[in-house]
Order: sequence, then structure tokens, then C-alpha cells
Amino acid sequence: MLKRTLDLRWALGLAGAAFVSGTLLGADTARKGGVISSGDAPVRAAPSGKARVRTLSMPGAQAFVGILELAPGAKVPVHRDSDDEFVYVLEGGGALFMDGVRHEIGPGDLVTMPANAEVRFEAKADEQSRVLQVFSPAASATKYEQWVVEAL
Repeated sequence: MLKRTLDLRWALGLAGAAFVSGTLLGADTARKGGVISSGDAPVRAAPSGKARVRTLSMPGAQAFVGILELAPGAKVPVHRDSDDEFVYVLEGGGALFMDGVRHEIGPGDLVTMPANAEVRFEAKADEQSRVLQVFSPAASATKYEQWVVEAL
């Protein structure tokens, strides 16, 4: 229970940091804040069916915050995102390759990927992975618009 509480604190702290960084970097202060319950957040599924993303950030936010779920053994192909990306591992994990260097990641690890880093990921074969994902700014998250919307 204590570990889950600490994980939640890290996740909330990371989301708060993304919000503050967006504000300091010139976010539109006319936007309204609010609360999104995880159960009410929109969910999209990858065409492969091996990944889902639950969007927690408000529409128009300067940063994207979401929960990314990967099926056991799922692979994220080599790619580069135009924005900084932060991933906090909640469950599972696997092998992350960033700019040619392999990193084994698991619950409690925070990964910082600078914009344009070459990244790929291989989830553990025997368990689902769940991560809190933040893009700042939010442009790189537009890739999820191609995914299939799941009914709430």
C-alpha cells in the first residue's frame, strides 16, 4: 500500500511539474483548470490492439499527460518524438533503448527522453506495463489521434 501511495505521489508530482512548466513557458492563462477522473478519461487503442492510452490532460493543455498501457511482450518501434517525453513506470517494464543504449526499467523508474532522442521499447513478456507518460509540449501526442477511440 505504501509503495502504491508513493507511486501515486510521483505520478501526481510529475503531472504537476508538466503543468507548471507549461505555465512558465507561456501557456494560455485564460484556460480553465479542472479535474479529470481516470475512469472518465478518453481511451484510444493502437491498431495492433497491444497498447492503449488514457488521456488525462485537458484539451488545449501545453503538455500531454496520459496513462499508456502495453500488453505483455509489446514492442514500440524505433522512433523520435519532437517533444521532451517523461515516462514514470507504474507496473511492468522492460528494455528501453535510447540513442543506442539499453536500459532495463521497472516500477518506480522515471525515464527522461529529450526531444529527438532515438527510442524503442520492448515490454516484459510475462506482464502488462503501465506508465504515466508526459510530453512537453504536447505535439508528439497527436500520434494517438490515429488510434481507435474506445467507448467509456
